[in-house]
Amino acid sequence: MLEKLISWIQKKEREGVSKDQVEAAADLLVWVMYADGHIASAETETIDAELRRLGWTSPFAMDLYLQGATARARRALEDPSFAETYLSRASERLGTNEMRQRVLDACADLAAADGDSSAAESRLLDKLQEAFKL
Repeated sequence: MLEKLISWIQKKEREGVSKDQVEAAADLLVWVMYADGHIASAETETIDAELRRLGWTSPFAMDLYLQGATARARRALEDPSFAETYLSRASERLGTNEMRQRVLDACADLAAADGDSSAAESRLLDKLQEAFKL
């Protein structure tokens, strides 16, 4: 069983999606989910599915990592200075414009997952696009 897991992780790394990229995507997806103050089950399911598609390779269990991402997202919503640094760092960790676009698209899908893309979610998506220079 352990060999299968290691093989799967190595395959994802060969495909070019790093642990840092997937964790940055998780951070941004959670931030978008919390932007409107409403958490829908469709949103959490969307995050889970996207992280699995990207290939979760973190040494942390996904749930544990998402708890930390939640705390960071809440801080970003409350502290504009932290938000700016957080977004800049996430953009760096994503590494490529292709990955940034993929995450921006996933964030847009997430914002619409509950059937209602709020003004707060739209503003955050605009900030992501600006920071990513897409």
